[in-house]
Amino acid sequence: MKITKKLLTVLVLILIPSISFSATFGDIRISYLEGDVQINIETSQEWIVASVNMPIYEGDRIWVPDFGKAELHFRNGTIVRLNERTSADILNFDPDSLQFYLNMGSIYVNNRVGGTKIIQINTPATTIRTYTTSVFRVDVLQNNYTYIFVYRGSVYTDNGRDRNVINEGTKFVIRGYAREEYIPLGSPDAWTRWNFARDKEIFDIYKSERYLPEELRYYSYDFDRYGRWVYIRDYGYCWTPFLKISIGWAPYRHGRWVWIRGDYVWISFEPWGWVPYHYGRWVYIVKIGWCWVPPPRGYVYWGPGYVGWVYTPHYVAWVPLAPGETYYGYGYFGPQSVNLINVNINKVVIKEKYKNALVSDGVTVVHRDTFISGKEKTLKIKENPFLVERINPGRPEIKPERRTTMPIIREVPEAKLPPREIRETNIEVLKERSPLRKQRDPQMLERMSIPNGRGEERRSIAPQGTLEDKLSPNQKKPETIERQIPPHERIRERRPPEIQRESTPEPQPPK
Repeated sequence: MKITKKLLTVLVLILIPSISFSATFGDIRISYLEGDVQINIETSQEWIVASVNMPIYEGDRIWVPDFGKAELHFRNGTIVRLNERTSADILNFDPDSLQFYLNMGSIYVNNRVGGTKIIQINTPATTIRTYTTSVFRVDVLQNNYTYIFVYRGSVYTDNGRDRNVINEGTKFVIRGYAREEYIPLGSPDAWTRWNFARDKEIFDIYKSERYLPEELRYYSYDFDRYGRWVYIRDYGYCWTPFLKISIGWAPYRHGRWVWIRGDYVWISFEPWGWVPYHYGRWVYIVKIGWCWVPPPRGYVYWGPGYVGWVYTPHYVAWVPLAPGETYYGYGYFGPQSVNLINVNINKVVIKEKYKNALVSDGVTVVHRDTFISGKEKTLKIKENPFLVERINPGRPEIKPERRTTMPIIREVPEAKLPPREIRETNIEVLKERSPLRKQRDPQMLERMSIPNGRGEERRSIAPQGTLEDKLSPNQKKPETIERQIPPHERIRERRPPEIQRESTPEPQPPK
């Protein structure tokens, strides 16, 4: 019994850091970018150019300069978008709550699926919270004016003196630190219309929901837009990307390994390259090509990049893992993985032969300097490294440099950098000054049933320029605010259409 207790204690000590390591890894990614968007990773304290498919974590800071946009996609279905001239810091994040600090600019939040139970946005003038499914926008102007637009659900504000409820169909204006005003929503501007259009793309019905495990269904958009599903006898339904030029292409080739928070993480430059490179495995099928095999439901684990490694003093090589092959990583990444945190890697001997290493062009080999700096350097390898060299467990033991932490090797022009007051902001001080409040206020929640939050009798409001403004005339919906929800907001209430076996058209480039 004593031995059993000691064994359990050791297992707990081993598993706890592993679970905490992967608990939030992969929960947020950058899914769309325009312009020289920059990110300040908490562990590096330096502003670098951001990239699509870059993972985002608690403590990271984002700056969107002029003529830019950024979209953050949460695994639980929540979408957050930042407009140009916007500074947003992620103060807290866990599976149920999200907290941003919005110093300046405009942030649009779509939590229509209710994946995030508590959303809190702190601004210089007030604190904004919502505990319900909601779609809203917050603008912070340099004159301390704060505008809150509520398109669905309810939010409430708390500046330490006054608390206000803003229900859907209403705009709330805070002028400085005193005057407040409720106004019916006016005609949507270009930024709001763009968000509505983007929402419709992401939340439409997609056939990929049928084939993806429940944990990944909110990524269906990427699979429908950039590839097709095929049935493979040994693996079931698998996904293969559309590729106009497929000669020499292989998974984990168009992108870069970036050192992020203590690990090398694959950052794909392909717009669809998030789920297929951080979940599941790959196989090569003759007459079809490379196919991604989704993980089964209940076994969905995010990983930095499911590959096998070979590295020498001169080069680094990797190959995508096939189903059933073991991944060696620093953390717990599912039952088909080995946690190297508490293992002496010098004693690990990998005897299995990776299936995809035998595929023509399946192995990617780069010069060691290219791996570090991202700059191409000529390398000639005559033989397949996975057939002649020792297969290494885990990532390359290469000490990261400054360029290794940059997904895009490009310096940011001075004019594009965040304003000095943004760069000098201490995020730890922000966390202390703006604590996340998870406890709900019963009185405020009761007032959320009142349209303007001021205790007046409930009434139907149809302000000029509501959500319907973005729809065509034949899409108009009932008159009351409570029912003014565009088609994509109710889309999941309908059953998906039957999947027909037909040829897939050539994909259109993203707009």
